[in-house]
Amino acid sequence: MYVAVTKSSKSRINQYLSEVEQTVNETLGPCEEWTPHPIYRTTLRIVAIVSGSAFVGPEMCRNEQFIHDSIRSTESVMAALHTLQRWPGWMRPITRFFKAERTRMKKSWDHLEASKARMRPVILQRREEE
Repeated sequence: MYVAVTKSSKSRINQYLSEVEQTVNETLGPCEEWTPHPIYRTTLRIVAIVSGSAFVGPEMCRNEQFIHDSIRSTESVMAALHTLQRWPGWMRPITRFFKAERTRMKKSWDHLEASKARMRPVILQRREEE
């Protein structure tokens, strides 16, 4: 198994490099002059597309809804994580009863469920193809 992974690594790395290059070119466009870009949003979009290429493949990673879900779910999970980190470990299970924490956690859960629903047909199709 290790041999198969090692042999395919070079082609995968080249595939990801070309994906990064294509995504950066599409997202930033030609830059002959100084062009302002919102760095946070731009970076989120590039990372969502490139990581999506690795996880869900090229046919799905450029889908605008997938990109949106990927960015929103990441932001929701990170917000929930930061919210929970304010509390000591022994109190974290109790924080689900606090309104602000519950709202943030629910948002995170809702994004996860929406993403799962959108990915289900892709997963089923890939299982049939195997």
